[in-house]
Amino acid sequence: MQLMTNDTQPSHEKDSFRRLSDLACAGDLDGLRALVAEGFDLSSLSPLGEASLETVLDDLYHAPEAPRYAVVQELLRLGADARQRDTDGLGPLFTAVLAMDTEMLRILLDAGADPNTEKMDSAVESLYDWAVFDYRYEIWNLDLPEEPTDSDRASDDAWLTFLDEMAVRFGKRRPDHLRLLRDRGARSMEELNELPGSPWFGSQDQYRNRFEIRVADRTLAELRKGNGIVRVDTTILVDGEEVEPAQTVDVIALVDSIRHSGRFEIFVCGCVTPRSCGAAFHSVAVTHWYSRIVRWDLHWPQYIYGEDDPYDGSFGPEKDLTYSFSRAQMLCALRDYFATLRALAAEHRQRIEWSIHGQSIGEVLELESVVAAEIRDG
Repeated sequence: MQLMTNDTQPSHEKDSFRRLSDLACAGDLDGLRALVAEGFDLSSLSPLGEASLETVLDDLYHAPEAPRYAVVQELLRLGADARQRDTDGLGPLFTAVLAMDTEMLRILLDAGADPNTEKMDSAVESLYDWAVFDYRYEIWNLDLPEEPTDSDRASDDAWLTFLDEMAVRFGKRRPDHLRLLRDRGARSMEELNELPGSPWFGSQDQYRNRFEIRVADRTLAELRKGNGIVRVDTTILVDGEEVEPAQTVDVIALVDSIRHSGRFEIFVCGCVTPRSCGAAFHSVAVTHWYSRIVRWDLHWPQYIYGEDDPYDGSFGPEKDLTYSFSRAQMLCALRDYFATLRALAAEHRQRIEWSIHGQSIGEVLELESVVAAEIRDG
């Protein structure tokens, strides 16, 4: 049946959908059978562009006395398709997720509904992502009573276990519907993004920042001149723009931040004694999600004139920036950086001075094996 707007939809079709919902909310299974026998097409879309099963489910949740499980099972037996989606790409699974209705989800999944084919409004969010967010919003108002650890964030399953443990500990509704979705193959967009052959494969790359790390051009220029001792400076770029060009990159702190969440003084002064020299440096807050995403939260300016002195505005406005990186992409960038660094050390070892007081280039190069192991272990 061709979808029409509310103004052009024939009145008898509007009446048919209204009758469908009325019979469903009344729990009149015989009436539903008669409606289908009269020719009502359960594969048709409603005047609002919704699948018939989606329309019925939405109305059933506004009729708490209705035997919704029996009604939906009967409609499925009569030919309704649990996989059918509306004009926005959503189906009855989404409606059941909204209600956090585990048993309804079970019925729909048993009938062939696929949680990974629901099309959400956001290209970075799957139905499962949305379900997890909705659970946190409805049950916790997004304010969890305890801070998750790195291991809690290590995977989608670890995160779900953490949410369940919080619910048990604090007497909240448990995320049973999320567990069922996971057991039936529901995946986060991060997981779908990494599955070759998935329609979402690579879909999130455009929403992440690109991380680059390289030996500074000024260092390479000085080494080419061949005169005296040269300090090896490192440059970090995000989406092609250098981050904090006036500061020194602590590569040891950077590699540590790839492995753990926390606060890291990645951008420092060369003496690495920020409270003792002319400026104090703010650390970068690093958060890991599902072992795949590394988030940086930075406050600009990165320096103040003393621990108790307010920023005087002399270096531009204060601002906060957030970057989201693919951990795999960061590791590959570090691998290439260390290859360059090792080649420079092999050729110019006697002329190289590391940029941070108290560290040596040999100590930094030892981290190359750490990065290689992280890449190997995934």
